[in-house]
Amino acid sequence: MNKSLLPFPDAVSRRSSRSGKAWTRRRLSPHSLPKGTLRLPLIFLLLLASSCWTFKRAVKKNQVLVDTTNTQQVRDSMMSRNFEFEYFSAKAKITLADDKGTRTFNASIRIKHDSAIWVSFQSVGIEGLRLLANKDSIYMIDRLNKKFYVYDYSYFNEYTSVEVDYQIFEELISGIPILFDEKKLKAKKEDSTYVLKNDGKKRTSFIQLNPDYTLLDVNLVDSTMGKSLKLKYKNYNRDNTKPFALEREFQLNDEQHTVVFVTFSKVKIDEPLKFPFNVKEKYE
Repeated sequence: MNKSLLPFPDAVSRRSSRSGKAWTRRRLSPHSLPKGTLRLPLIFLLLLASSCWTFKRAVKKNQVLVDTTNTQQVRDSMMSRNFEFEYFSAKAKITLADDKGTRTFNASIRIKHDSAIWVSFQSVGIEGLRLLANKDSIYMIDRLNKKFYVYDYSYFNEYTSVEVDYQIFEELISGIPILFDEKKLKAKKEDSTYVLKNDGKKRTSFIQLNPDYTLLDVNLVDSTMGKSLKLKYKNYNRDNTKPFALEREFQLNDEQHTVVFVTFSKVKIDEPLKFPFNVKEKYE
């Protein structure tokens, strides 16, 4: 393993230096994940990373936005609300609802901007999965099954026509808007809200903004993949320098009618953090 690619190489690579065993990158899919509660956070991550870029929503194709307001001004105002930080930490309650029922788990999230995302997933107070993502790879410790996984972002190429990378994960958590082709954006004012939309042959994004230009709804379409995602943002926390949506909803256009609800709490920024990630030698 190339230690230079890891944000905290000593912690992650400890096993290889002590046991002499080489790490193995494993190909993961929703069908190969461990059974039981541990499947939930893994599926959630896969949905975020792949579905957010593969969309197909019922959008009126003949609807054309008239540039009734200054598009550049609306776009710049929206981007000025981007949640920025050097360090980020929060708690999250994540609920997955589909045709099979509803499952809930908790997560502790830590981020160092443009460097690493650390997540600990718990159910009934017990940690089942710990994740560390950097620009090169995603590392996961499965504590319930005593396994260790390493995989890179090329895995998501099977699910999307757009390249998925570390930045996408960080922007999704931060609540930064997803734009396909900014040059084709058109703005329109509807009552007290603003709408930004680009109509492309392959991809379309439809963004509705609150009066203060924070995100309200985002609907994304990728016709080449035939899937969709609708995002809703609510309950903005304004304790920090920029607003942060504490409540998120992800609606997927899939066969299981999946909806993911995320509620953040205890959000803090710019407080130095540690990212513990020790892998025991007995883990496979």
